[in-house]
Amino acid sequence: MTLQEAQSEKKYQEATSLPLGAALIEITPSVSVRVATETDKPVWEDYVLNTPQASFFHRWGYAEAISSGYGREVIRLVAISGNRIVGVAAFVWVDGLFAAKAMISLGFSVGGGVVANSAETGEALSAEADRIARGRGAAYLEIRETPHSQGAVSFDGWEEKSGAYEYFQHTYPIDPAERLLSIRRRRRAEIRKAIAAADSGAMRFNVSNDMQAFYAVYKRTAQLHGTPIFHFRFLEALERELGEDVEVSCVESAQGPLAVLLSFYHGGSVAPYYVGGVQSARAQRAFDYLYWMQLDHAIATRGAATLDFGRSKGGAAHCAYKRTWGMTGTPLTYRYKLYSTQSVPSVSPANPKYALAIKLWKRLPHAAADALGPRLSRYFG
Repeated sequence: MTLQEAQSEKKYQEATSLPLGAALIEITPSVSVRVATETDKPVWEDYVLNTPQASFFHRWGYAEAISSGYGREVIRLVAISGNRIVGVAAFVWVDGLFAAKAMISLGFSVGGGVVANSAETGEALSAEADRIARGRGAAYLEIRETPHSQGAVSFDGWEEKSGAYEYFQHTYPIDPAERLLSIRRRRRAEIRKAIAAADSGAMRFNVSNDMQAFYAVYKRTAQLHGTPIFHFRFLEALERELGEDVEVSCVESAQGPLAVLLSFYHGGSVAPYYVGGVQSARAQRAFDYLYWMQLDHAIATRGAATLDFGRSKGGAAHCAYKRTWGMTGTPLTYRYKLYSTQSVPSVSPANPKYALAIKLWKRLPHAAADALGPRLSRYFG
């Protein structure tokens, strides 16, 4: 047993009030799976933070923020071998107005999936998720893999949707001059112009951690894209549960914010996850400056040189933009276990059946969108 394994075993025994044999479902002779409880939180976090395949969306606190912010039930599964955690998976139970009942790993995020020390453990976790989803009458079970978590499960007999999204992540040089040269020429020129504008006093970068200011700008951007805004309590829960690993930054002029950003830190990466801006932000190169400075800040303060730009719809303008930052997209594959539905679901803004609703949402008065958004967003997991 390694030192890390011994420490993990000790933390698990200290954190769990019940004997390890209690409430366990034996999936294989060497691996058992059960639903995690609050007492598992410390060792779950320790496992996720020390397992390379895990991402920010596997954090205990992220699922907790979904539960608090969206009012959705979270189901966490933990795999045990001996006295050690050897795998985890979290799911969100979604049902309601616009979609069938489903268990999704992880709903309200771009990733998640199964993290496991071995293929045997991954299969054990997915098998138990399958059993629970069937038992609860789900129409389907969905697992959203990212490049971090791919390979934990074979998914034999599952349906899949591949290539709809691409995932972008890139590690940059520490030196700013070398970093700039690693970015494609056209984007590099735009960043230089943005830096010159900032040097002239036209705008400045600021890490404010002001959730209210972020929300005020971001909700307008969300409506502009036809998306109902989430409840502010989701942001409060992220801040409460994940602390310094959640960060708000902005680019502002003398007149006020131009662009705002909510970033997530995990390991050696920073993920600029939610971004919004005023109408003039793009023309003033505020977004280029915001991403550039956020990465520079992440490297200087956290040693995080990997920019996790997340997913974008394949072929969309956002994909092209991310490539100009020197990135290469990795096609994502989402896995589905279908029960009472015959086809893989398409709960996406690109689905033509949502086109009219999106068009109408963009035209709503701001007060109406602000009031209705938090009530509707919980149905778009």
